[in-house]
Amino acid sequence: MLARAKPPTPFRNGIRRLEPWAASARRVRSRPRRAAFDNATRFATSTFVQDYPLIVFLAVAVVMIAGMLVGAKVFAVRARRDSVLKRTTYECGESPAGMAWVRFHARYYVVALFFLLFDIEAAFLFPWGGNARALGVQGLVAVASFVAVVMLGWLWAVRKGALKWQ
Repeated sequence: MLARAKPPTPFRNGIRRLEPWAASARRVRSRPRRAAFDNATRFATSTFVQDYPLIVFLAVAVVMIAGMLVGAKVFAVRARRDSVLKRTTYECGESPAGMAWVRFHARYYVVALFFLLFDIEAAFLFPWGGNARALGVQGLVAVASFVAVVMLGWLWAVRKGALKWQ
């Protein structure tokens, strides 16, 4: 019986590939690599080459920031003469009256904190409103529990009288 000769396998980068129908289609080396190829491979996979875009980005960012700071210092608008008017407090075009350090009642801060609380709640509810159908019942339960916790805080503040203006 004569054995059929297999067609020659193409070589690519010094690697002979087995036929795809072979049981183990793995790479087989036909000849050893050259030393220069090893060095090039080692260099291509080194950390510096992999991080090169990041290093360039950081360098450009540092140069841009430094350039803006130097430009702001060089092109800054300066007064030619120092005046008393320059050192006074600006209050919407009116001349200041009284002390600059005035105590405010704590209720102003409480109202500001409640505004922030409900503003943040609205910021969390808007994305849910856009995806309400996609999130389904699980999303509805999550949002309902979030609103319930916020409303418990609001009820606590109302019971304590924190929102009564006197």
